[in-house]
Formats: sequence, structure tokens, C-alpha cells
Amino acid sequence: MLYIGVAFARFIEVVIRSWVAVILPDHEERGFHIKPDDVKGEEDPLARIEINYRGIVADFLGTEADILVLIEDDMVVPQDAVLRLTKALGHADVAYGLYAFRHNLPDPDWNAHLEIDRPGYSLRRFPEAARASWGKVIPVKGIGFGCTAIKREVLERVKIERRGAEGCDYYFALDVDGMGFKQVCDLGLICGHYLVYQEQPITVWPALNEHMCRIETAI
Repeated sequence: MLYIGVAFARFIEVVIRSWVAVILPDHEERGFHIKPDDVKGEEDPLARIEINYRGIVADFLGTEADILVLIEDDMVVPQDAVLRLTKALGHADVAYGLYAFRHNLPDPDWNAHLEIDRPGYSLRRFPEAARASWGKVIPVKGIGFGCTAIKREVLERVKIERRGAEGCDYYFALDVDGMGFKQVCDLGLICGHYLVYQEQPITVWPALNEHMCRIETAI
């Protein structure tokens, strides 16, 4: 049974529902948690994210679902995203789609990290390895909840929490690795990341070019 957690969503629930109904028709029992960013009295955006994700995970653990799929509403995901994530879990306990972060444009890091306890180990910093891995499912150390599938046994043992300046997804990936769970990234599941940059709506995509990303003007 799948449980789809769409974080901070405003308008993509119907899209996710329709995709799952089409590509996973055998999963008759499905849960959906649409979590708006409505945390009251908390100004720190990373703290708000942590609180929202704790709510999603708590609701998931209250069901009988065995896989939690997380999709954030600033992600542009392909139609086969849920299918690819759940298939990748055949090799791992946590599976990520591939996307570029929204920082350091026009040279953003990818979420696929070979190490996360020291800086500079995003796969995009190793172009030859990135090209060799493109389209494949590879072992990683994290990171991110933008387009991610997590097995129930992981969330029964690993808490969503912040212990410092980074986001809760960073500490989650560290703890998952520390407990011996396996993480993979599907480098064929390419996702866009929407943001407003210099007053212009854009979508950033991982790519194999000079900047290791492609930037599109969003309509």
C-alpha cells in the first residue's frame, strides 16, 4: 500500500491521484496527505518544514501503508515518477528522484550526494561520474524530500528532526545512513525545480552541460 505525502501542496493533488490511478492500478488502497504550509507562530522556514514533515510521517505511520512517497509542490515530476521510485525501492530503503537545488544558480548542486557529512560531494561536482551514471539507479548518501520514496521500517526508526543549521532532510539522510539503511537515486527520474529567480519564474533541471543544469523560463 502506498501513501502519497504532498508537502505544502496547493494544486497538484488531482494530478498525483490521476497518475497513481493510471500507472499503479493494482494499488487500490492509497492514502493521500496534502499538507499546506500553515504552521502558526513559527517564522523559521526550516522549522516550518520540519513540523510539516513530522505531520505527514505521523499520519503515514497511523495507516497500514508500507511506502511513503513524498513530492513537494515546487517539483515538476514526470508521469512515471511514482512507478520509478517504488521500483527503485527494490534495491534500497530510500529512493530519490534527481533534481537540482535552487541555490547557487547558475551552478546549482544536484540532490544526489555521494557524501553529505562534508561539502562539495554532490554528484554534479564529478561530471565524468555523473555522465557515466546518467539514467541509472545508483547508491547515494541522500538527500532531499522533493521526490522521494521511503519504506515504512525506515520511518519507524528514523525521526524527522533538525539538530543544527541544516534542514531536516539532511539529518534524516545522515541518520538513515548511520543506521545501515540503503539509499539510491534514480538518475533517469529527472525532475524540475520551480522558483522565482531575479523576479523571473524559472524551472531548473539537472543536465549534462557546462553548468550541469538547464534553466527554463516558467509560464
